[in-house]
Amino acid sequence: MDIHKKIYQDLTPKQRAIACYSAVNREDQDEINRLIGHVPQGKNNGQALSAICQALHAYNYLTAEAMHTYLLVSCRLQSALSFCSAWLAAGGAPESAEYRKKETLVEKLLPLSEKLAGEVDAIRQAAVEWCKINKIPIDIFMGSLCLFPMPKDIIEQNDSKTLEAKRLVFSEITFD
Repeated sequence: MDIHKKIYQDLTPKQRAIACYSAVNREDQDEINRLIGHVPQGKNNGQALSAICQALHAYNYLTAEAMHTYLLVSCRLQSALSFCSAWLAAGGAPESAEYRKKETLVEKLLPLSEKLAGEVDAIRQAAVEWCKINKIPIDIFMGSLCLFPMPKDIIEQNDSKTLEAKRLVFSEITFD
């Protein structure tokens, strides 16, 4: 038996899934072919691949939704701030109804914008925790399979409702 074939057949399903996704991130088609081409039958290899795929999909979906909402709120906030600044620079009165309306909008959107930025951090932290619990290298979430690759430094958050909700999503993704 070819030694390379033996090495690839001896991988556990989880090891094979990790190696396969790492190869995809490196764009190493030869390694992917070797990993997939030497899969032994009946060892639940599909479940391990599926678990990592689900985690990546959850990360991408949750992050994209949070970033989309964050960008919408940030644009409205910037627009209101710009209006207020230009209004005052043009000599407008801060007591006017139009100015007060935009100022109220700024007061509402600023904390929401900060909360939404924290949501992205919570998603990242939940994904990192899932990787640690399942002994998966975090770099799987830093490669080409991620819409918003994870930065090297994750901002640790205190336990919050948002973080707990994201942990709950990732806790449902198992290798069993």
